[in-house]
Amino acid sequence: MTPTEIRQARITMGLTQLQLSKRLGYRDKGRVSELERGIRQPGAAVVLMLRAHLAGYEASAIPTATAPARIPDALAECPQVGSPGVGGASVSAS
Repeated sequence: MTPTEIRQARITMGLTQLQLSKRLGYRDKGRVSELERGIRQPGAAVVLMLRAHLAGYEASAIPTATAPARIPDALAECPQVGSPGVGGASVSAS
């Protein structure tokens, strides 16, 4: 997931950098800023959560990245919203 895609996912979710940071289990918005600027690479759980939202899953139904083992199960249980995906985004972490 590119820095631009990360930023666009955050904006699409209607979250500030601080709000997304808290959802991802980071202490402050600095980590999200670094992800959006390409200074750091996101982990697989972060990519999965963001892509799941872009694929149409409600952000509130997707667990935080601090519980990555639960994400695949939770996606099977949570509702999709509207039309599938933005630009055909997939829900894989790779």
